[in-house]
Amino acid sequence: MFPIVSVVIGTSLQHPECHPRDLKKHLFLLDVFAIIMHKGNAAVTKERKKNVSLLQLIFPAEIAESLWGGDTIEAKTHPDVTMLFSDIVGFTSICSRATPIMVINMLESLYRDFDEFCGFFDVYKVETIGDAYCVASGLHRASHYATSQSILGTCLFAHKNNFACGIVQRDVRNEKPIAS
Repeated sequence: MFPIVSVVIGTSLQHPECHPRDLKKHLFLLDVFAIIMHKGNAAVTKERKKNVSLLQLIFPAEIAESLWGGDTIEAKTHPDVTMLFSDIVGFTSICSRATPIMVINMLESLYRDFDEFCGFFDVYKVETIGDAYCVASGLHRASHYATSQSILGTCLFAHKNNFACGIVQRDVRNEKPIAS
């Protein structure tokens, strides 16, 4: 028996003015309330998962979980981080000649492939803005420059042959620790 039911029964026994008919009504209402609470908890859990998923689009998974849990995130130093910035050569010109749908489809295809490369080489995608794509290695986990960033850069250049445009890569290597 649930504790609240025990309290209701105990109260009814202590107060004779509470009729058994009222007790049945209270128990029925408690059942209805329990069903509503269960559905509410399920809805909250579903929304929580959606919110954490949204945070994971912005932050690494472990940071997103901590933020959602209300934890304080301490700044970390990273001894060896490599950033890769890429832009599509002539993007403005391409946009002036192509339809919006063509541009969207081109970017969607290109960035979908880039995202797969990031997952394969364990490189963290920092941001995409228009035709700019930014990734980092050594930021979310210790990674080795030669085995992640340079391979990803090679893949980006190899992939450009599938498009009528070129990709400019600006590779920035920071030799000093950075904080995030």
